[in-house]
Amino acid sequence: MEDEKEKSTENWSYIASKWKKSVLSLKEYLLTDSNEQASQSFSYASLNLPSQDYSTANLLREKLLKQYEGKHCSEIFPGEVCENAYGKCYHITTRIPLFSANFKQEKCQDLLKHLELLPGIGPITRQKLVEEGYCKISDLCKHPRYEATANSFMDHFQQASVENLYQWLGTRFKRSHPAWLKLLAMAPPGEWAFMDIETLGLFSRPIILIGAGIVENQELVIHQWLVRQIEEEASALIEYYQLVQKTKFLITYNGQRFDIPYLNDRWAYYGIRSQLNFYSLDMLYPSRSVWKQSLPDCKLQTIEQAILHKQRSEDVPGALVPEFYQSYLQSSNIGPLVPIVTHNQVDIASLAELSLLLYER
Repeated sequence: MEDEKEKSTENWSYIASKWKKSVLSLKEYLLTDSNEQASQSFSYASLNLPSQDYSTANLLREKLLKQYEGKHCSEIFPGEVCENAYGKCYHITTRIPLFSANFKQEKCQDLLKHLELLPGIGPITRQKLVEEGYCKISDLCKHPRYEATANSFMDHFQQASVENLYQWLGTRFKRSHPAWLKLLAMAPPGEWAFMDIETLGLFSRPIILIGAGIVENQELVIHQWLVRQIEEEASALIEYYQLVQKTKFLITYNGQRFDIPYLNDRWAYYGIRSQLNFYSLDMLYPSRSVWKQSLPDCKLQTIEQAILHKQRSEDVPGALVPEFYQSYLQSSNIGPLVPIVTHNQVDIASLAELSLLLYER
């Protein structure tokens, strides 16, 4: 047994080292020490940004550099230094009231209305069954054809077996189906984690900020792990994992395709065996289902303005996060980090508000 364990560890370390070598060979972006080089590394054209947005962001950066000159991280972001086997990082905690504290746990009962969860039942069959008085899956437990599968589903439901129900929904419904949101009722809101990350690229580049929002006593407690130097990334990854592994649902916006694979990739880069393989719900899919016909797009900030009626000020475009972070590293001035941290906080708060709105529909 010990030999197998050692062999497994050796194999994992070998795979991690090969992956790290492959990642380091990519040239998606470059951190430099020269202001002249830095100015040549980015342009609004290459980042696909309107020139006006790029100019506005540069003016904001210059303003922040002046405003926060000589300030220390702890003065702007009250928090604490975390330390683990991988080093240090900076932990920021922010508490904000939730827009709604009305969590209807009985909404899990709504799952039973989706007769299509049982194999062999489509829209037409469902309509016929409803006309015959079979309105819930529990009603089908004595149906001559669907008795066995109905009883199997009800066993998982009554045991609140999230794992089995999650897998069951995955075989029957797309991620945009409202039944996925009802699944959230199988766990109290305190076991939901709203997450978002800020990175230095679109693939295999360092994560500089990891955020996770947890519901506590009618408040959303936003935990952020700030990477003050690139060397702190692994420590931040560990701290983040230690928090979210205690939750049941990981809630993201486009996280199924970006945030979760990105985090798994960075853990592999450091040879850390911590992967987000548990239950995840991506609010991009139900949002598209509800608003794709009425909004120009379903970006989080578009929904934020049109549906949640929130406006951001002094925000940094996600495409310019690497440039702002580079300015921070070159100048040792905390200013360019301020809108990055705030952007992440607002993203998580909006995600939580949006999730609760969809959940209550």
